[in-house]
Amino acid sequence: MNPAHNPSLLDQLERIEGILQQHEEAVAAAAVETRRAAEANEQALAELSGLLSRLSARLEPAAPPASSIPASAPVILQQGPEPRVTKVAYTITHLTGRAWLWGTAEWERQSEACSTFSAFAAELRKVFRQGNSRSSAGR
Repeated sequence: MNPAHNPSLLDQLERIEGILQQHEEAVAAAAVETRRAAEANEQALAELSGLLSRLSARLEPAAPPASSIPASAPVILQQGPEPRVTKVAYTITHLTGRAWLWGTAEWERQSEACSTFSAFAAELRKVFRQGNSRSSAGR
């Protein structure tokens, strides 16, 4: 008896062929959906990267000029300064923009505000308090 003419074998082969065709269709549909998801993820990632860049630009202050440490700070620090003066110099090096300019000017003119950290912090708050006429004048 010829196996190719056996109805049960032919039926099984047709059934297997049908199953394979269904699997191929399912794989093709899954591939299409995967491509769509990948494109959506790529677009979302691009949008998030843009948002992160804009947010970083707003949060990260512009780097102060190369001479960000007050000119006299290295001399004082080499002489073993008092911790309170070191705190003031350290704080000034981390200020940005107008606050950095103000702090550096105060330091260089040896302002009384730079004599202690608490005096410096109080003066900084006073000068840059919202609505203060001194801070508004520089805008």
